[in-house]
Amino acid sequence: MKLITIYSLVACLTGGSVYAQTQTDSVRTEYQTEDEAISRSEIQRVIRYITRANVEEKTLIKIGGLPNSNPFTQTGGLFTGGLNTDISIERKINPSFSVLFGFDNQVFANYYRREAFSRISPGPGPLWLTDHTLSLSSSAKVAVRYYYSMARRIKEGKSANNFSGTYVAFQVRRPVLSYLKRRQYELVSGDTRTEAEASPLGTLNTPSLSIQWGIQQRLGRRGYIDLNVGPELTLFDSNRAYNSNNSSRTQLTLRVSAIIGLGW
Repeated sequence: MKLITIYSLVACLTGGSVYAQTQTDSVRTEYQTEDEAISRSEIQRVIRYITRANVEEKTLIKIGGLPNSNPFTQTGGLFTGGLNTDISIERKINPSFSVLFGFDNQVFANYYRREAFSRISPGPGPLWLTDHTLSLSSSAKVAVRYYYSMARRIKEGKSANNFSGTYVAFQVRRPVLSYLKRRQYELVSGDTRTEAEASPLGTLNTPSLSIQWGIQQRLGRRGYIDLNVGPELTLFDSNRAYNSNNSSRTQLTLRVSAIIGLGW
């Protein structure tokens, strides 16, 4: 009888210990799951704050840019640097569609090391070589953008009617400014001279049509980033083929644009 009682007592204690251990593991698992959910929620909240996902915006004025340059080349002794800038205004028609008007601007500067000219043999007359150039250009643009996931995200409560999202767009561009300034160097005497020319607006009749896929995100209260890529078709008039060896009046290229800047 005593032996049975001892076995019963041991079984009860063992069962209670297993139950207590199981309960402790369940509580620990519940705490871990809750902590993970809180962490994901906090991360999502921070991302939504940075991208202003829940802030409604119907008009966005943008000023941005991104530098561009080519590496220094020993063979040509040439360094090229520049800046692409964007000034535009985008207006929502409805949650999914917007219209955009603005200007794409480019600044390029070329510098040739004079040492690169040392192997050139001068002729009987003066020999002028270009060692510095500065070019400015600007194109007006009009675009229609379709934010294809915006309506769904608004319905799901993940976004407000704003400018953060992926889009497809149709854009038309036309040059409105072309300015070139060059400094020339006379190889023998070392004299320099500067020339400048601006192309009349009527000669810049080379409109471009493009289809783009892109993503735009707000960065805090005043920042934004806009990336897009797509084919662009440039049209030339009959007197201005895009190079002397090709009489084609069209040119198809892949256009990639990346802009970061201020928006309000």
